[in-house]
Amino acid sequence: VLGFVLISGLYLVLWTAGSWWWLWATAGWLGVTIVLGQLLPIVILPLFYKVTRLEDASLLERFRKLSEGTTLNIEGVYELHLSEETKKANAALAGLGRTRRVLLGDTLLQQFTPEEIEIVFAHEVGHHVYHHLPKAIAMGVILTLFGFALTDLMLNAFVGMLGYRGFDDPAALPLLLFFLGVFALVWAPLQNAVSRFYERQCDRYALKRTRNPAAYRSAFTKLVRLNKSDPDPHPLISFLFHDHPPIRERLALADTVLV
Repeated sequence: VLGFVLISGLYLVLWTAGSWWWLWATAGWLGVTIVLGQLLPIVILPLFYKVTRLEDASLLERFRKLSEGTTLNIEGVYELHLSEETKKANAALAGLGRTRRVLLGDTLLQQFTPEEIEIVFAHEVGHHVYHHLPKAIAMGVILTLFGFALTDLMLNAFVGMLGYRGFDDPAALPLLLFFLGVFALVWAPLQNAVSRFYERQCDRYALKRTRNPAAYRSAFTKLVRLNKSDPDPHPLISFLFHDHPPIRERLALADTVLV
């Protein structure tokens, strides 16, 4: 349903904005990103998972101390009930503005110690401290603008050759999606590299904030086991496809950050 709405909106822009469609499409992408970012934790995730407010007073007190002085303003800490579908443990800082909240998987809460959960929470706080979300949105705007502009050039070059009426012909949708897919594939390694840099920042932040390297090591060791992750993938695989650093590298931080 969402895909249909987005494609329909894109063609509305193509039909009304003329040769400047790529600029207006980028503005539309930004608007959709902001709206979905606000709706994700309160509308979209609850469609697929049960979400309940965390009631563990001792954990909430630990989280309060960890977020002190960070200007982090969250609506609350919630439990995301993942265990009905997976054994994987996960956590996230989700939402924008008044909908911002921390989501902790019940798989994580059930199998991790309070100290290990602190590590995971502090990592998510790090994303706020370093302003990773607005930076990611800004980068997305630049890449989307560049991608739409290149797609415009490619469409104008190929639609006539392939017999389409114009670049805004709905019959050319496969060609449009092909070019967008190629550009997304090309810049994916760049996005992944930036994401890995952000994750390293948050790992360092969690270590410095909690000053508990033993809990840090045990938390990531459990994540490897529960999430069936490869702790030491080939560097090329990591460069091309992974948006998080290898666990081997993340564990090594515990030996250097607090030294």
